[in-house]
Amino acid sequence: MTTPPSEEKQKHEHSHPGGAGAALGAHLARFSSMQGLSLLITNILHYGSIAVVARLLGPKPLGAYALLFFLTSLVSQLIGLASRPGTMMRTFGVADDDTDDVEDDDDKESVEEASRRPTYTLGVGLIWCLTLCVTVIGLVVAFQTPIARFLLHDPGQADVVVLATLTGAVWAIFKIAEMVIWFEGRGLTYALIEAARPAFNLIAIIAIVSAGAGVKGAIVGQTIGTTTATVLCVALIWKSFDLSFSFGELKEILKRGKVRIPIASSMWIVQNADSFILSRFLDHKSIGLYNLASRTGFMVAFLPQGFRIALRPVRKTAAYEAYRQEYGLAIANGQLLAYFYLITLTAILAMVLGGEILIQVGGHKFQSAAPLIPLTAAAMSMPALYRTVGSMASYPNKRRNFIMATMFVAVAYVGLMLLLLSGTGLGIYAAPISMSLAFMMPSTAMFLRSQLGDRPIDFPYRAMLQATAVAVVIAVGFHFQHPAGEWPKLGVIAILMLVWFASLFVLRIIPSYHWHPIRHIALSALKRGSALRFDSQAGLGSLEADDRQALRAAVIDRLPPAALVLSGGDGTEAQDGAGASDGAEAADGTERLDGDFDAASEGARLVRLLRHIGRHGGIPLADRSELDAGISLYLFANEPVAVRLRKMRQLLSEGVDAHELRTLEDLRNDLAKASQKTWDVKPAGNRQRRARDGKGRGGDGPRPRPSVKRV
Repeated sequence: MTTPPSEEKQKHEHSHPGGAGAALGAHLARFSSMQGLSLLITNILHYGSIAVVARLLGPKPLGAYALLFFLTSLVSQLIGLASRPGTMMRTFGVADDDTDDVEDDDDKESVEEASRRPTYTLGVGLIWCLTLCVTVIGLVVAFQTPIARFLLHDPGQADVVVLATLTGAVWAIFKIAEMVIWFEGRGLTYALIEAARPAFNLIAIIAIVSAGAGVKGAIVGQTIGTTTATVLCVALIWKSFDLSFSFGELKEILKRGKVRIPIASSMWIVQNADSFILSRFLDHKSIGLYNLASRTGFMVAFLPQGFRIALRPVRKTAAYEAYRQEYGLAIANGQLLAYFYLITLTAILAMVLGGEILIQVGGHKFQSAAPLIPLTAAAMSMPALYRTVGSMASYPNKRRNFIMATMFVAVAYVGLMLLLLSGTGLGIYAAPISMSLAFMMPSTAMFLRSQLGDRPIDFPYRAMLQATAVAVVIAVGFHFQHPAGEWPKLGVIAILMLVWFASLFVLRIIPSYHWHPIRHIALSALKRGSALRFDSQAGLGSLEADDRQALRAAVIDRLPPAALVLSGGDGTEAQDGAGASDGAEAADGTERLDGDFDAASEGARLVRLLRHIGRHGGIPLADRSELDAGISLYLFANEPVAVRLRKMRQLLSEGVDAHELRTLEDLRNDLAKASQKTWDVKPAGNRQRRARDGKGRGGDGPRPRPSVKRV
């Protein structure tokens, strides 16, 4: 799709095909598979709860349920806007999923934008969120009757409004806790806890609604399920935060979060206000039909949304920085956008082919909504596509323009909805049409501005047009010629999806020089390892037993910062706010920690041992760096993930090579998964000497730091 990697200048030597692109691909494959699996399971379970209400209660009660869920989502969003983005930015240096950290391409985020005490900041953020929850619940209790009259046109449903509000407040806490798990890199745990909430909801809803409790029972089921999942989620992050509060830190959280409010609120309006706007023009039965069709179409989002969300934490890693350095901004962003577009096409095609089968879960009363599914599938893919285009496009003042574009999307969406509902007979079709148009206009404008500007991305137009044409031909052909029965139809759909995937390779939409790296990425993801090709027997066998044991302890168990570097220079502050280190200011204003340069420290020795086994195992690495002590705090310290991520940002600002740091991290992670048998390999004879007191392979002698070999 783009210029082959071999034609790019100044590439690092790699032990695997595909270079930094394959390394990033392995990260994305692992994270997006977890994120995609999580979204798929979550969507299926949430869809299941809607299907239960639809089948047991019918379209009209489902419409009331959709409006109450709108209230739940609104409460969660209001509390989240005031707490979650700032807390995530201060704790991890990256915003949560409901915001977008689109940066100007020549902007480099300062390490100081994140807190020096991430666990302390997270505790403050959680307490602030809890305070907001209590406040909002109190206000709704006081005004429950007028709210029920306005939302449901039924003041007798006031108690249900309170339950929906309680669910939304608890959900806001859940969202913070689950994002902590995600940014800590616990992909499987995140997938399980993300699926736990709708699973608990579904179980409770089935039990209560089946007993004849009606719409109120469905909301009670949501409250029970969400509360149970939130308690479990908070328990899983209990060691990641300190229970403390400070108005000074709260001020920083609010300061970091306020710039995300226009983006997050605008995106929420487009993605959640549909049922409410429709309720001003249509009856509850129509809203119920739309709700089931739109949730069916939303199933398409798990692939593109999983890819996009997986990319968010990866963008802050050394792997992503190494990828951009190796390929350049134009190729790096062009390839990511192209693969995202293919993923989106795949998801939409699958839903267009199979959507009419899924709608049958609601029963025969919902068959009239089947033609709406292709439109909702396309519309529900637009938010992820819009955000990805915005993040990959390259033009001046990108952050400001993206904020303005997102606000335009919200205004255009509401305006188009009101226009189509009041001036046409489109009815429930107005919602997906308005969403698609509202996102399409600024997406096209951002892309064209990037491509017609000074720094266009290297986007494979011809290949993407070919892919679009193939998808359209398959979809149109299936629409006019398909079996009558549902099971034969499923078989044809499976065959057509195989044809789609095969065409990507046969037509060279995915170019041949990507095939080997893609295969390597897939195998690495299946093995849950990195893209590195590491000969563990040769690498670990080059160490003596006591060195190997010391390295294994650091890799498997991690060590206290003070055991790695005497100053414990992790860049955190003491509890009283005084600096915990004697670091100096670097020329760029970032903190320069003296402990990072302690070549005689145990941490530096362990990093040199890691480099040593990497080189002997076939991975091109320098034998030492003047910042090995600081690198040890990132690789081996038993600190919370947020603290180690802050150390990574410090190291990159101090000049550590992103490719090398990524390679060391991948090697450490692969070794952490190695079996005891792998670690017990016999040393390779007596030709290796101990790395102590400046002698042998890991010593602190005055050898200069070698450069990474270029090809």
